[in-house]
Amino acid sequence: MDTKPKQTRRQYSEAFRRQVVAETLDRSESVAAVALRHGLNSNLVFKWRRRYAATTNASATLVPIRVAPAPARLNQPCAGETGKEAQPQGHVEIRLAGGHRLSVQGAVDPALVRVVLENLR
Repeated sequence: MDTKPKQTRRQYSEAFRRQVVAETLDRSESVAAVALRHGLNSNLVFKWRRRYAATTNASATLVPIRVAPAPARLNQPCAGETGKEAQPQGHVEIRLAGGHRLSVQGAVDPALVRVVLENLR
C-alpha cells in the first residue's frame, strides 16, 4: 500500500508576514521577486499586503496640524479693489512625505484641494 506523507500548511509568524509586506512596500522590488526570495507564492503575499496595508502604510498615519489665526490684513480688500465685495484671502500649506509641499494662496476651494491630494497618491 502506497501512503503519501500528510502535507500540512506552513504557518508563518506575524512578524515574518509583516516583514515580507514591508519589503514589498519598499517599491525597489516587485511583489513576485520578494515572494520568490522567501519561497512564497505571490498570491499569498498579496493577501498579506491587503491584511496589513492599513497598519504599515505611512500615508495612513495621523500627522499633527496647526491652525493659525489669519492675520487681519488677509480679510481686507486688495489694492485696487473698489466698489466690489472683497473675497477673503487664505493660505493653506500641506507638507507631504518625501519633502513635497502643497501651498495654496487666495480663496481656497476645499474641493480643489481634495482633488489635488487624491491625485498625489
